[in-house]
Amino acid sequence: EVYWEKEPKLDFSHFSVTGHSNEQIQVPAGPKNGSVGPEQQSTSEDIGNQATVSIFSSKTKIDLMQLTPDETATLQNLIIEDENRNHAEDVMDVLLIILEELEEENEFGSILEILIQEFENILAHGEFRLAVKMLGFLKKLPHKNTSHKSWQIPLLNQFLETVSDSKVLKSIKEYFPKFISDDASQLKAFREVFLMLHPKAVLTLGTLLSEVTSADALHYLIEAITILSKQDLNPLSQLLKMSEDNLVELLVTILGNIDGNEPQKLMLNMARHPSPSVRMEALKQLLKRSGQVQRSFLFLLEDPSKLIRQEILNSLGSERDKISEYILLEYLDQKATNIADRDHILACYRALGKCGSSRSITFLKAAMTEQPWSDIFHFRELPHRFGAAVALTELEIPEADIILKQATHSFFPHIKRSARRAILERLPA
Repeated sequence: EVYWEKEPKLDFSHFSVTGHSNEQIQVPAGPKNGSVGPEQQSTSEDIGNQATVSIFSSKTKIDLMQLTPDETATLQNLIIEDENRNHAEDVMDVLLIILEELEEENEFGSILEILIQEFENILAHGEFRLAVKMLGFLKKLPHKNTSHKSWQIPLLNQFLETVSDSKVLKSIKEYFPKFISDDASQLKAFREVFLMLHPKAVLTLGTLLSEVTSADALHYLIEAITILSKQDLNPLSQLLKMSEDNLVELLVTILGNIDGNEPQKLMLNMARHPSPSVRMEALKQLLKRSGQVQRSFLFLLEDPSKLIRQEILNSLGSERDKISEYILLEYLDQKATNIADRDHILACYRALGKCGSSRSITFLKAAMTEQPWSDIFHFRELPHRFGAAVALTELEIPEADIILKQATHSFFPHIKRSARRAILERLPA
């Protein structure tokens, strides 16, 4: 045996031994002087042997163990408790004690192999407290020993990588359907065990996001993935490439909480993802981390999704901003002439009017009044001419009002029509 159990299996102090008071064993009287002859000594031994035999004899009429009803119930409860007791913690404690005392590298590695199996079994039963206890002990172990046990560190690092692998962590999927989210201590241990794993655990934890039904558990799982990914982004990067669109969208949200150049590059890649919902989430995260539209993701202004184009234009036109103004001026001057989507062109001009200033006056005046003969025979305003008029109304500055007023009296009907319509749309209903 490795150790003696500290807890008794059965405590007989709860029970009493009773017998019949009128039953006595008669022992022949010896000499008064107290001496015992050979025959008397033999007789005493025979009587003693008979009494001993009678205790264990199935035919004895002496009832040595008459239990009261309360004692019987107590005994039954102790038996049931022992049968239902989870001995996983006892086994783990013994292994950890042995591990701490070992002096040989090979033996140390062998115990770690057993602990890997125990860890997998612990997760399968949702015993996160024991998992935290095991990992916490092993993380502290190198600090307890002297330098002559330096060989422990690589073995312990390898252990942590192994238990963080999908082959081990997949066992937790067996427990998830039984997860009790209102158990505060269980949730705390659930969170702690994942935070103690190697970053490669993200490859498995990420796939669990779509299987968790508890909001609290999902929150802690996202937190663990975020923290582990800050240590090493590669597992999350791999997961983004091989997951379903709905999972990728959630992972992009997590990626948005990680600072640095590499996460930024990865986010820009996600902004080109085939799924519109993933691209939209990538744009939201890019805007959140940058505070405003940057040239690095201005390509989304020509995204196939109208919702994404509108999202980026809403951001550009959210406030008066010099950078946003320059971005839209450049875009409208160089690229928008090749865009056939009339609504998109008008939306770009409207955003320019909301973020622009007097710096945009020259461009907008030219867009509205130049080449007056180009569309004289058109019954519908050209999008750039009408868009420029809309932008001038959105600027809300005197210079813009003067240009619009002059345009309403223009000789050219289409210029006059564009200016008057833009002014009417600006008026409150």
